Amino acid sequence: MEVDDAPSNSLPEHFTAVLNIVQHSHVKEFVLSHRREQHPSSRDDLSVALKDPFAGSTHILFPLKFNDGGQRWVIKIPWNGTPGRWDDMSVRELLTEAQTLSMIKKETSIPVPAVHAYSTTTENELGCPYILMDYIGGVKLRDLWFDDALPADAQQMRRTRALRELAHFMAQLDKFTFDHAGWLQYTFKETEYYEDDEEDSKLHPVGTSVWRVIDHQATIATEGVGTNDYGDEEPPSIKYAELYPRSETFSFYTDLLSHRLAYDVLDKGYAELLYLFMTWLPEPELGGDKKPFVLTHPLLDFRNIRVSNHGALRGIVGWSAPLVVPHSLGNTRYPLWLIGDYNPVSYESEVDLHGRVVRDFDGHDDYDTPQAMAFYRNLWDNLIAGSMYSQNKEMYAPQAVTRAAANDDDDDTSSTPPTSPATTSRNSLIAQSLSLAALYPEYTRPILGNLFGEITRILGKGPYRPELDKWYEAAGDVPGDLSDDDSISGTIEDRDVLDEDPGEEFEERKVVTALALGVLDETRLGWLRDGFMALLA
Repeated sequence: MEVDDAPSNSLPEHFTAVLNIVQHSHVKEFVLSHRREQHPSSRDDLSVALKDPFAGSTHILFPLKFNDGGQRWVIKIPWNGTPGRWDDMSVRELLTEAQTLSMIKKETSIPVPAVHAYSTTTENELGCPYILMDYIGGVKLRDLWFDDALPADAQQMRRTRALRELAHFMAQLDKFTFDHAGWLQYTFKETEYYEDDEEDSKLHPVGTSVWRVIDHQATIATEGVGTNDYGDEEPPSIKYAELYPRSETFSFYTDLLSHRLAYDVLDKGYAELLYLFMTWLPEPELGGDKKPFVLTHPLLDFRNIRVSNHGALRGIVGWSAPLVVPHSLGNTRYPLWLIGDYNPVSYESEVDLHGRVVRDFDGHDDYDTPQAMAFYRNLWDNLIAGSMYSQNKEMYAPQAVTRAAANDDDDDTSSTPPTSPATTSRNSLIAQSLSLAALYPEYTRPILGNLFGEITRILGKGPYRPELDKWYEAAGDVPGDLSDDDSISGTIEDRDVLDEDPGEEFEERKVVTALALGVLDETRLGWLRDGFMALLA
C-alpha cells in the first residue's frame, strides 16, 4: 500500500476510469458482505465508514473503518483495473503482491497488512480487481524523522529505533532466496481468494516469472490524452517494459537498460558508461545454501514505513509487485532516504569558485545533509549486520568465517567466506544509484556525472566535479540518429575527441563521447574501472 495521500478531487487522471466504475455505496456493501461472511458473529448493526480514496503511484486506495472496535481495512485497486486495460501481466502483479504478503505474514514477524480477500478479474461485485487488506495506521516515518520540535538527541534516538527495527524485519527476508530474478510464481492461481479458503495452504512460491517495470521514457513520450481501441478519448496511461527471469546477476542490471532509447551521442555514451558500471558491480559471496537472488521490498521509502510517536515500527506497506533481485539490491540495501546525496536531481545546487557543487538543502524536507546521511548509512551497516548475525549465527559467526577462509582453495568455492552484510549494504549505495539511473532517464546523466566526479577525485585526475549546468547544456548539444553510425560520428566536434596520448586527461564529456563511438583507449578504461572499484572498497 503506497500512501502518497491525495484528495479524491485531485487524483491523477489515469485513475478516472476506475473511479467511474467503483461507487462508494458499492464498496461499503461489498466490504460489509465480506466481513459478515468471514466473521458471522459480527454485531447486527455492523457498519463501515468510507473515507475519500487516495492515490499511490499505480493504485487507488479506499480506507474503511468499522464501528466495532475501530478495526480498519483498505481496498486497493490498480489504476488499470478496468475492462480493456486489465491484462495478463496485471493479473500476475496482483497475484504476486497478495500471495507474497500472505507468505510473509505467515513465515516472518514482519508487520505487513493481512490480506482478507483479493480478486484478479474485472468480473466481480466491484467491477475491478482488488486486494482487501488491513489498514496500518501510525505516524509516517517522514514526519517523525524530521520532527524539528524534538531536541537533537531525542530525534536521533527515535530515528535509531526506527532503523534498528526496520533492519530487524528486513533481515528476515533473507530466508527467501531463489535461483532467478523476477516476480514470485505460486501454484495457487485462482481468480479469487478469501481469508478462510483451504487453498491458503498453497501460498508458497515455486520459482520466479516474467516481471515488468514502468517504462518512464515511453510514459513521458506519450503524455496527454490518447485514444483507445474504439477511437474514444481516454486519460494518459502508464507504459511498461517486460523483463524475463535471469540467472546471472549482471543481466538483471543490464536488462533495465534494454528498453531505453538513445536520442543523441551523449545518450548513447552515458548508456555505455552505465552498462560498464553495471557489469563491474560485484555481488557478495553467499554462505550456506543461499541463492543469488533474494526477495525484497520494492520501494523502501518514507511513504511506506509506519511508526509510533516514539519510533517503534508499526507497519511496512507498499508491497506492490514485490521483486526477487540480486543481493546488492536486496533486503540489506539502504532505505532510499539515506542515499539522496548520490542523486543530484534531488537538490538545488550551485557551483563554487573551485567548480565544486554546493548543494542547498533548504526546502528539501525529504533528505538530511550529506553528513547526516553518511552517519545513518554507517549506522544501518551496523544494524543490518547485527540483525543478520542474530538470525544466522552459524553463517556469520567470526569463527565460521575464519574457518572458511583457512580452508579456502581454488577448487572449493563452498568454503569461501560469506561477504559481511555490512559490506553488501555499503555497496548498495552504488547499486541503487545505478538502478535509478537506468529506470529514470532524467536521473541518468546527473547520477553518472556524480559517480564520475567521485572517480576523478579518487584517482586525482580532473576537477572534483563538472558543473551541473554543463551537463544539461550538453543534453541537446550533439544531435544525431543513433541508428546511423555515420550520423553519429558526423556530429562530433574536435573538442570532444580524446588525445591519443592519455596523459592526465580524463574529462567526463570526452570519455562519454569516446564510449559512444567505441574508441575509448585501454588506459582510460582502466582508470575508469579502478576508480569505480575504489568506490566500492
